[in-house]
Amino acid sequence: MSDFREEGRCLHELSDIILSVLCGLLADCDTFEEIYDCACDKKPVLRRLLVLPAGISSSYTLQRVFRHLNPVELEASLMRWGQELAQLLVGHQLVIDGKQLRGTRLPGQRQAAVQLVSVRAAEQRLCLAQTQVAAKRNERV
Repeated sequence: MSDFREEGRCLHELSDIILSVLCGLLADCDTFEEIYDCACDKKPVLRRLLVLPAGISSSYTLQRVFRHLNPVELEASLMRWGQELAQLLVGHQLVIDGKQLRGTRLPGQRQAAVQLVSVRAAEQRLCLAQTQVAAKRNERV
């Protein structure tokens, strides 16, 4: 990705900022403040994965950088990363599973209102994709 920031005046690596936000989103954070708090809590783990020359980026820095990123470049970069990840999983077992979310059944209906289907890499314990489906159906064709 192209870095819009002025070279020599940046304390944080662009890759560290993007991966910190991605990790925060995967940890169910909704705001840049929550992402910053999560990154601070997980700093020992992040130090093994990221460079972090100036420590964890503040929530303000995260927000400022993401406000100026090119969304098309970001999407393309994440797609390439996802494709590389998928290539690492070739030959490994993938599990497709359906779930009903308890407590979502509407009055008078037999099935839960929210039905999810997910694809997981079993050995890596990694959820690759998850989507809501309209109705529960049997797996048999």
